[in-house]
Amino acid sequence: MRLSGGRYDKFDYLCDMCTAVALVRVADIYHRKSKSIMLKKNFCLLLFCAFGVYATASTADRAATKKQSNTGISVSVSSSVDVGSKPLSPAPADEHTPAISLSTTLTAGSRISLNVTSATGSYRLDLGDGNQIEVSSGMYRGKVVGNEIKIYGQVTAVAASSCKIKGVTVNTHDLTLLNLTDNLLTEFTLPANNQLTSLSLQGNRLKEMVLPATLPALSTLNIKGNKFTALPSTDMPSLAILIAGNNLFETLELQSYTHLQSIRVANCKLTQLMLPASCTELHAEKNLLNFPEDYFTAFPALQSLRLSSNKVRALNVTACPKLKELELKDNGMQRLTIADLPSLNYVDLRTNLLSATLLDAVYQALPSVARGSVKVTGNAEAADAHGYIATDKGWKIDVVGLPKEPTGIDHPAAMCLQTVYDGYTNQLYITDASAVASIELYAESGAKLGSLKAEPVIDFSHLAKGLYLVDIRTTNGEKKMVKICR
Repeated sequence: MRLSGGRYDKFDYLCDMCTAVALVRVADIYHRKSKSIMLKKNFCLLLFCAFGVYATASTADRAATKKQSNTGISVSVSSSVDVGSKPLSPAPADEHTPAISLSTTLTAGSRISLNVTSATGSYRLDLGDGNQIEVSSGMYRGKVVGNEIKIYGQVTAVAASSCKIKGVTVNTHDLTLLNLTDNLLTEFTLPANNQLTSLSLQGNRLKEMVLPATLPALSTLNIKGNKFTALPSTDMPSLAILIAGNNLFETLELQSYTHLQSIRVANCKLTQLMLPASCTELHAEKNLLNFPEDYFTAFPALQSLRLSSNKVRALNVTACPKLKELELKDNGMQRLTIADLPSLNYVDLRTNLLSATLLDAVYQALPSVARGSVKVTGNAEAADAHGYIATDKGWKIDVVGLPKEPTGIDHPAAMCLQTVYDGYTNQLYITDASAVASIELYAESGAKLGSLKAEPVIDFSHLAKGLYLVDIRTTNGEKKMVKICR
């Protein structure tokens, strides 16, 4: 008997059981009122029919359950009926919607690496053929089947670098990390998100991106190696690290990012850069920047300053007591003021216009260190400076300059010792060679090359081209330094 229609369900089973009980009751009454053998036979027949109905109901119910199991549908049947219970809610919509979809130009069979984290410890992955596989959180390596990669589940972090991704659709608001470095993106849109702390889009082809009005938790933004001309107007109050080099910025005004500490904007076209007082690291090499000389007196937290290959002519960093490294190579710099920098251990001043006097002042201001490095090659007067001032404090220097003794200045008593160098013949003439006690030859860097024999004429034609220093000492203690340009 089927009153509910469709398959044999629980309601039909209940009706058939009631019918069977009624038949047994009728048969019993009929049996008591009749004593004939025929009626007794009819009683047995009715009883048999009742049990037959019961058996049929049970068999039908088991068959229906088995069919459901074979079709992959899981049904839970309670042993009791709760009239007040509510029907099961349908599956959430996001169970059937991917958290993230990635469009890739990878061909079928190409290998792919994904690093995905799920709040539940696992997620479902469709590699392009519509089939979903269960994957544990962490690194996954496999082969794509189609061009649409879909990630399902309560996904909180996704890293898909170098996967030739040309498009991405984000449907979740729960991401804390998204890394799509070195792909083929030309556009990017991110929905509202209060959890995202790190976003990396380095090495794509982006000119702009669409972000929500605010990303309150974002602390790291990496957009290096794109085609951006401006930052998005999104409010990012927690931003601490900005990596935005190799873009097309001309002006960046970052002073409103009050928690921003690390700023890396090398190799752009920057002519103007405004910084927040919270800045501890500025890497802005290969731009067109020319800061006012005292600009960095407002950044006491600064620890690393890299401004090589800009247009910085003069700079004062005396108000940066935490400064550890200072790179000012290739700026045409003529003036630098440093003092009271106890943490400083690396200075690069190569290829500038710093005088020997100014370099000596820099050496004097350097702190004593266990190990430090200062580079001054490419400054025309580096060889005339007294590099030993720095080396005596533990610094390694690429151009030592004049020796520790004041031989860079002709001693008055040494003027009686006359020397003439002929650049055409590469010979040095000494008026009274018998009064010479020693002659030492030094390279421009200050490295000693050897000792020479005191003779009226000393030939230097065998030396390689370059600048050399000849330190001449007389028997009565007179000293004279002669420069030789070979």
